[in-house]
Order: sequence, then C-alpha cells, then structure tokens
Amino acid sequence: MGLAERAGLDVENGIRVDERLEANVQGVFAAGDVANARHPLYGHLRVEHWANALNQGPAAARNMLGADRPHDRVPYFFSDQYDLGLEYSGRASGSDRVVFRGDPESRDFIAFWLRDGRVTAGMNVNVWEVTEAIQSLVRGQVEVDVDQLTDPSFPLEDLGTQRPTHPRPKRSAREFMRQGMTFSKRFVQARFGSADKAPASELAPGDARILQVNGQKAACYRDDAGKLYAVSAVCTHMGCLIEWTGDEKVWGCPCHGSRFGPDGRVLQGPAKKPLEEVQVTAVEKAAASTRGER
Repeated sequence: MGLAERAGLDVENGIRVDERLEANVQGVFAAGDVANARHPLYGHLRVEHWANALNQGPAAARNMLGADRPHDRVPYFFSDQYDLGLEYSGRASGSDRVVFRGDPESRDFIAFWLRDGRVTAGMNVNVWEVTEAIQSLVRGQVEVDVDQLTDPSFPLEDLGTQRPTHPRPKRSAREFMRQGMTFSKRFVQARFGSADKAPASELAPGDARILQVNGQKAACYRDDAGKLYAVSAVCTHMGCLIEWTGDEKVWGCPCHGSRFGPDGRVLQGPAKKPLEEVQVTAVEKAAASTRGER
C-alpha cells in the first residue's frame, strides 16, 4: 500500500475506489484483492478471492475505455475440501439470523443469512446449480417466507429469483472430486490453453470448433446453410472452456452444466449472460458463405 499512498491514493483496508473501480485520483483504477470498492448493497467492500479479481479486472478495463458502468456483482467465493464443496454469495454480519434448507448433518444443505426478513447471504454446501438463484435473492432484497425458504421442496425461483434451478442427484465423493478436477482443467484451458489457429473459413457446413480468432478463443459453428457463428468459448458462469454437443447442436459447459445456442444465447443455467459475439473478418465470412453454397 506504500506505493499507493505515495501516489496520493486514498488507502483504507486497500485502495478505496468507487463503484466504477476508480480511485480518488482521476484515471487510476484498482481491481482484485487490493481494491476496497464501493458496492450498492454493502458500501465499501474488499473481497480477497480469485473470482473477484477475475470479474473486477474486465470491469475496470471497460470503465477505463469510457463504459461508465458500476461493478455491482454479488460478492462470491467457493472452496472444495475433499468430498465437501461450497459456494458463498453475499455478505452477512454476526447479528444476521441463520436458517437452513436441508439438514446440515447430511452435509448437503443451503444456509441463508437473514436481516429484517431479507436474504443477505447464502452458502450452498454440496448442492449445485443454485448460485444464480441465491444471488437473485440477495440482489432483490425482498422479504421472503422463511418456511418456504427452508423447505427443499419449494422452488427457489418462486421466491423471486430470475432463473429456475435444476437440482442434481447426490453424488459420491469420487464423482464430486472428478467434477472439481474437471472445473480446474477447463478453467486453465480457457485462460491459458491454446486453440486451433485454423481460419474460420475452413469450417465445413455442420462443423464446430474452438478456434483462435483475433487473440481470443472463439466457439465457431457453421450451419448447414453456410452461416458462420462465432462467440466467446468461455462460459459466462465461472469461466470454463465450453465444448460442442453435436447431436443437439449446442455449446455446453462441462463444469456446471450451462448450455448455449450457436449464437451464444443462454439455453440453460446456471449461466445468466449470453456468450459475447466474436468478430470474424469479412473475408472469412465470405469464404464460409461461398463454401457453404458449393
């Protein structure tokens, strides 16, 4: 923090920045562990977890380029401990009431923190594909019926969330650890692995491949009519590398089950945001169209 202080930045439990991640010195931004950022729900908040660095970095870059958008993601972290995994969303205080959806003794449950009848945080333990539902409750700040909240048979989406959940069956410790290894592998591939450098024009009708396009991994598919689709190959949920399911003609995330259409739209959560379009050169588009017509 010494360098930040000498530069005239406001330092208090990290570098204090506004909701756009800009410091008190115009044009200076901070993201990740070092940033004590103002959040619309929690005020200034410093989160030391890689997910925060992953999400704040691009947000700061967009604002450096003039986007002027607040970074208002619900704070999140996860941890895997052998056969136990958890995801925590929100921010609770010591005075918040804690209620459980499921039996904690079973090691498969969701804990909710409540203040004035509203969800301030939620932690799912060995229960999956509910993060978006929990975060919607936190963001919405609406009063909830505690009996419904703690009833595993009552759908979370009916408590004001934006997307229905699809609970998975209970899995063995071996299966759970395998999922964790899959996530780690696909995340590393998405961030650091290399993709096929062949031009998109080489795709035949009906083909789909992950290609390196303009410095990023693109999920490319050309339909039977020769139309070329190119979208980001990184899942918008947790950043895993997606893969093609030929029988259904969709892109799927092997980490948490999100599914996307060839154009990037979300077909199934937990992902909420569509895959961003990747620009392909006019030459490659023309080549693809011409090849599709032959």
